[in-house]
Amino acid sequence: MEESTANGANSPPPSDPYRVRWATVRRAALFGGVALGIWLYFQAQAEPFLKVEWIDFAIEQQKPRRLFEEDRSQMQLGDYIADETQGKLIEVSGQDWLIFLQDLQRWKVDASLREDWSGRVVRTDYYHDGSVYFRPHEEPLSLVSDSIGQDDQLYLHHPDGGYARIYFNRNPDPPGFMTSPSPQPDSFLFPFRSWVLWILLIAVVLYIALPWPRKDPSIMNMSAGRLLLMDFVGGILFIPLFGMPSLIVGGSVETITEGFFLTLVMWFMAFFGDLIIYYGVKTEAFSLIILEDRFRITSLRLGNQDFLFSEISEVEKLVQRPPKWLIISLTLAAPIAATAGTAATAAGQAALLTGAACGGFRIRSRDGRSACLWVTDQSGGIAFRNFDRFLKVLDEKGLELKDPPKEIRAFFPPEV
Repeated sequence: MEESTANGANSPPPSDPYRVRWATVRRAALFGGVALGIWLYFQAQAEPFLKVEWIDFAIEQQKPRRLFEEDRSQMQLGDYIADETQGKLIEVSGQDWLIFLQDLQRWKVDASLREDWSGRVVRTDYYHDGSVYFRPHEEPLSLVSDSIGQDDQLYLHHPDGGYARIYFNRNPDPPGFMTSPSPQPDSFLFPFRSWVLWILLIAVVLYIALPWPRKDPSIMNMSAGRLLLMDFVGGILFIPLFGMPSLIVGGSVETITEGFFLTLVMWFMAFFGDLIIYYGVKTEAFSLIILEDRFRITSLRLGNQDFLFSEISEVEKLVQRPPKWLIISLTLAAPIAATAGTAATAAGQAALLTGAACGGFRIRSRDGRSACLWVTDQSGGIAFRNFDRFLKVLDEKGLELKDPPKEIRAFFPPEV
């Protein structure tokens, strides 16, 4: 890389002199990782589950009865248990079953939970019903799960461990638009959530660690601070709007089935954040290096191109403004907006866009090639490092600037 600068015209154009490829890889890592994390966080797996809880029939017998339900509070406890478990009781024995029921009892009575059951309960800040959730294939319940029908319940009894009630949901309800999934722990319904933090961490580390545009007095490029700000703005628009459909609907797949139209609207709005992110890629990918007899320009579209000072036909001043139809649309939308806040927002956006302008130059070569250099932000501030060095070289090489500036109306400044 240093050789290329020193040798000037005698050096071949480097394939990727200032890490142009990293401009794309960096944002793909960050925003792709965030999008993947959001998708996996809400990726639901509605699989069969067993809900198990220890039962004290003496307490169960005294609970208020439902409407039209027979009053059995005066029955003998043994008769009540026999009546309640008739045809639904499985006798179990052995140390494994005893430990299992004792652990259920401690959770139900004392709220003391086994450490390895932490992902098997539905917790709230003020209440728990004593239930623990399992998959049908997990031991020891795999021994009895085939005996339970859909939406049915079974009772286990151990002579030393007491009773436990099992409810089997073979076809749990998944998340849906305006509906709630079957109650179960998040670790059951959303099994990929444990991956999300690692994915986000890797995305952020890659974003930071990948090579940034280097600071060099002979290179005109965007500083890392401005690129970070651009990505921040794009992320504020993209990330919430991308994730909102999943938050509302409840599941990733369901956002493109049941919540299709909501997702379509939200993701269309998120697209404007994508445009800013894409513009950040283009901006980071651009650099102009000043060699002894030429400018070497690198950009996402042009790749690497050399403009010999002796072959430059003109350097044209440019000013880019937003399309007129966009400003007119926002101005007309303000008076008819649904709320005063929306109207004020539209009017403010129209006013900002009216005064927004980005300044730059177009270098033309005698062989018909051209390249645009956009060196100011929308408020007119110099956005690129070493711009003064670029102007000094123009003066030294006798390359005059063409006046008046040519106005271009476009969403994004062109590259040629």
